Amino acid sequence: MSVARRRGGAGLQFYTDAGVWDWTPERLLLPSAAKHAMAGLEIPAGHNPYERENEAFIHALRTGDRSRILSDYADACRTQEITTAALASADSGLPVQLQPSKHLSH
Repeated sequence: MSVARRRGGAGLQFYTDAGVWDWTPERLLLPSAAKHAMAGLEIPAGHNPYERENEAFIHALRTGDRSRILSDYADACRTQEITTAALASADSGLPVQLQPSKHLSH
């Protein structure tokens, strides 16, 4: 992850195997090389991500089509692990070592 300054503003870039996720306060740009239904999509600020997540889940339940679901339980567990480590680091002021994950779906 990197923090990028853009014309007086700020943004984040997340480097992944599927490409760079580029976030600014105005929008999120998903990598076009990603292998999922939202590849290359630009999501404007103000969009409720939980609404899209719920729509994808309900669509999968109704149709059996899981292509709109962007992460599985292994990804969710790793996200929780990273979030917890970041909070522990912020509280202690020290780096927290994470073990490489062997169970990511991507």
